[in-house]
Amino acid sequence: MSDPSPHPLPGLPRRVLAVFFSPGGLFEQLRDKPAWGGAMLLVVVLNLVTVSLMPAELFEEQVRTSIEQSGADTSDVPIDTMVTIGRFSGIAVAGVMGAVAAFAIAAIMLFVFATLLGDSGRYRQYLSVAAHTLIVSSVGGLLVAPLRISQGDMQLMLSIGTFLPFLEDGTLRTFLNMLDLFTLWAVMLAALGVSKIHAGRNWGAAFAILMAFWLVFSAGMTALASLGS
Repeated sequence: MSDPSPHPLPGLPRRVLAVFFSPGGLFEQLRDKPAWGGAMLLVVVLNLVTVSLMPAELFEEQVRTSIEQSGADTSDVPIDTMVTIGRFSGIAVAGVMGAVAAFAIAAIMLFVFATLLGDSGRYRQYLSVAAHTLIVSSVGGLLVAPLRISQGDMQLMLSIGTFLPFLEDGTLRTFLNMLDLFTLWAVMLAALGVSKIHAGRNWGAAFAILMAFWLVFSAGMTALASLGS
């Protein structure tokens, strides 16, 4: 019979603290004992809470803006019904997307690092890293929620663009506004996780690869925003 591990995986509360204060040690533990369910559930709950905090007035403003941009007459549209549907569907989507993002990010890391580059990582290991790093993004969204409410902007983020207010409105500013600082932090942590899963993978190289994927994704979202404006 094998001896029990001298370093059992800590419970979820301690793992959450470790994400922020000692991620390297955490990812080494997750490499050997990949756990993702609790972290993913926490991400879903945090996202649900964040969107639930948004007042109905912000949803109404968003609905009215969308209707006006479509050229329809707001007097002919049941605004209250659309706001109610939009709010609850938005809350549901926010929760689901937390889980979807974790599975998708893990799949990307498996394909790039294990399949293309030959690392020794398994999908469950990458999933455990993705689920835990997304805690940072979800906590960031919750912290920014009061600012979104006070500014009346549900899309507001603390991004690179936030610190470049002198830039004129346009594609570059929209792109930089997409680069959320909490997401950047999560990307850095994900790269650290990848380097812990496969000892031969340098953190800098992993970060560069994941950063490239994020920048391409942000550029695509910028293009979609430009088309919709």
